[in-house]
Amino acid sequence: MAMANWIDSIAAAVDLVLVWIERRHERAQLAALSDRALSDFACSRAEAWQEWHKPVWRG
Repeated sequence: MAMANWIDSIAAAVDLVLVWIERRHERAQLAALSDRALSDFACSRAEAWQEWHKPVWRG
């Protein structure tokens, strides 16, 4: 039973890292948008910059 818990813990950690990688990728895409594209969904350049610089562990 202890081995299963260890494997579950490793799997959860890997899943978490994958979420962080995806967040970073999405934030990079947001930062790369033009001001016009950002304004299409009511996001300013300053808000995009804040999101880009937010730590990945903060959703």
